Amino acid sequence: MQLLQNVSDDPKPKKQPAPPKGRLKPLPLADIRTFQAWLKTAERDNPRLLFLSRDDLMQHAAAHITEEQFPKHWQTADGKFKLSYRFEPHHPLDGVTLTLPLTVLNRISPAALEWLVPGMIREKIQLQIRALPKQIRRICVPVPEFITQFLSQNPDRNAPILPQLAQAIAKTAGDIRILEQINQDEWAAFKLPEHCYFNLRIIDDGGQELAMGRDLIQIQQQLGKAAATTFRDNTQEFERDNVTTWDIGTLPESIKFARGKQQLTGYLGLQKEKDGRIALRLFDTPAAAEQAHRLGVIELMKLQLKEQVKDLNKGIQGFTQAAMLLKHINADTLRDDLTQAVCDRAFIGEDELPRNEKTFKEQIKRARSRLPAVKEALSRYLQETAAAYAELNGKLGKHPLTHLMRQRLQTLLVAGFATRTPWAQWPRLPIYLKAMTLRLEKYSGNPARDAAREADIQELEQMWQEKTDSLVKQGLPVSDDLAAFKWMIEELRVSLFAQELKTPYPVSVKRLMKEWEGI
Repeated sequence: MQLLQNVSDDPKPKKQPAPPKGRLKPLPLADIRTFQAWLKTAERDNPRLLFLSRDDLMQHAAAHITEEQFPKHWQTADGKFKLSYRFEPHHPLDGVTLTLPLTVLNRISPAALEWLVPGMIREKIQLQIRALPKQIRRICVPVPEFITQFLSQNPDRNAPILPQLAQAIAKTAGDIRILEQINQDEWAAFKLPEHCYFNLRIIDDGGQELAMGRDLIQIQQQLGKAAATTFRDNTQEFERDNVTTWDIGTLPESIKFARGKQQLTGYLGLQKEKDGRIALRLFDTPAAAEQAHRLGVIELMKLQLKEQVKDLNKGIQGFTQAAMLLKHINADTLRDDLTQAVCDRAFIGEDELPRNEKTFKEQIKRARSRLPAVKEALSRYLQETAAAYAELNGKLGKHPLTHLMRQRLQTLLVAGFATRTPWAQWPRLPIYLKAMTLRLEKYSGNPARDAAREADIQELEQMWQEKTDSLVKQGLPVSDDLAAFKWMIEELRVSLFAQELKTPYPVSVKRLMKEWEGI
């Protein structure tokens, strides 16, 4: 049965022909036979009788369905990437799909993706408001007008939505205390329908699909290291192996290069390779480049300061006694670790990393003059830390907190701790160990209080660990703020369990929770 043969662009299809003369009304189309008989006659006079025009099919003018609202491409500093749309609830491709080359995977911001495309963001924000408790939701009524007002304030589309939305709600209420009533973690954990998140399709250079999903972090964990490697593999014109002196000219902070139809930005830096040699490499993110460049510069400086490094490798003052006390760490491993910590502080410290031959040579001069003082300071810190460790270790055994304290020591004083401990934290290491000793002594007075405080700390530590593990899996460096947060947790332990030792700045569970929101 051919009820609809096609869709016509004719806005005014012809009217049905009048019934033959002598008949008051046409025969009813009660079955297929009478319909076909009628159609045969009717289509002779009007072949397009059953064609519908585009206007017949449209429920509205669709004026808002514009390329501005639903763009064809996603624009970043690396170029334009294809967007495709599908309206089919429960289908894997429902919503908007963003196709990304593997090379730019690590450079995509999760916060920027939250904003979808202009034509879809209103519905997403409405659903996010609906997830709030009723007393807060009430502030946003009428919701459409509230959303219009929020979007008209030009929110930062490279920053997460929810903190900005919370600020807008507090501003509308005229009460900043509203922010304390909004649990940002619970709000962020609320699961929206699938079409409220970009569907990400990752492809290789040949256009073959490597992964697809709506969780950017998960995909970066899966393919992040491959993305960084692929980025480098195709930029050999900028890279060099076996660098032994600064004969690489001036290293720009970033460099643009063509990759197919894309104009990509790379970040140059020296890198210590697995075989110990130094290479010039191009990285896909500035953070990864800076982290590698620091280690690469230190290794290159070691080659120019061979005698000083040789003397340092013989061991710093008090090393033998400290190594005996810290016997859970192999002595050679500890010596190499301490040497690297001294070099990091004396060679670079807080200085800006050199990017040309002149600044590199100036850095070598500074390193020579700083080396004796740094070596002496680390020797003092090491001896104090080893003594505090020995005192704590002597009190462990049958104490109820023994297992927990040994876990803490595995975090603070495991192999490699010297290079992982920032210079500013070295004087605090003995304090953290003394705080653990005092905690053991106070424990029997109130075990329940001890357990409650430990639970608060472990919640913070778990958040930090999950975030850090996620970055490591992606092959991305840990930010300075995230690294500093770990040491804030150590200070919190001092504050809660050994307040008499004092902390260098005010610290509490509430303060750290607020700090975490910023991170």
